[in-house]
Amino acid sequence: MQTYFGKATQLKGLLKTTRPIRLDGEFDGEIDSQSEVTVGETGRFKGKIKAKVFSNYGHATGDVLATEKVTLFAKSKMKGDIRATSLVVEEGADFEGNSVMASQLKLKEINE
Repeated sequence: MQTYFGKATQLKGLLKTTRPIRLDGEFDGEIDSQSEVTVGETGRFKGKIKAKVFSNYGHATGDVLATEKVTLFAKSKMKGDIRATSLVVEEGADFEGNSVMASQLKLKEINE
């Protein structure tokens, strides 16, 4: 993991990066990553995520656009819309929202 925000972290705003991110604290805003975004078990996210890959172990509220894959792990909570090439929802995950799976999402679509 290239960028890590621990439990005691509280962030607001816009975060743009080309590196993987793991969030175990709180984030309110927008994350624009050309890599992977992970919300850890203690993580709480509210806003909009654009990434290649999104993995949720914690709580996420908002919209997700992933050019590759979204995984909602058991015990995670996700409220919002998901657009991705691949979507995996493990048994025990709580997902409330809409999902659209497109066979090929391009990186340029992330920036739209």
